[in-house]
Amino acid sequence: MVPRRNETRDTPRTDALKYLAKASEFAATASAAPETESWNSAGLSAIHAGVSAADAALVASAGVRSISKDHGSVIILLESRVPEFGAPQKRQLAGL
Repeated sequence: MVPRRNETRDTPRTDALKYLAKASEFAATASAAPETESWNSAGLSAIHAGVSAADAALVASAGVRSISKDHGSVIILLESRVPEFGAPQKRQLAGL
């Protein structure tokens, strides 16, 4: 099942780097949070890093991003629109 058109937004491919930068920022926060035992921040930042990285891949490859409230729908979009998205990536993203 592919998300409905109103659950995606056309996005210029040049914006992919913006989403990749967001993913890096969230990943850095997730990595640093355990030092202060900020477990909620670590978990939420890791999730947002994965979602932002998925947005970067979708924007770069297909010129769209998910705007669904269900973060899991990004996996369906990646499967249908990004040929390089394979089982290992799906397993990692779904784990978040």
